[in-house]
Amino acid sequence: MFGDWATHVYLTAIEHVRAAVRRDDEEGQGMVEYGLLVALISIAAVAIITLIGTGLKANFQDVVNAL
Repeated sequence: MFGDWATHVYLTAIEHVRAAVRRDDEEGQGMVEYGLLVALISIAAVAIITLIGTGLKANFQDVVNAL
């Protein structure tokens, strides 16, 4: 569920970076901003997936213990 969303966000950011690289009028500063944006999105996606995964594991363990 969230893995698909995170993958979509990551791939969209990569496509924006590729499009910016193809443009000749893009300044170097803009590329640094795109790189920082991709890094921030990646870090946020990993953090969110880690938090949700931990919560889901605990919920499934509660179900197993109840059985």
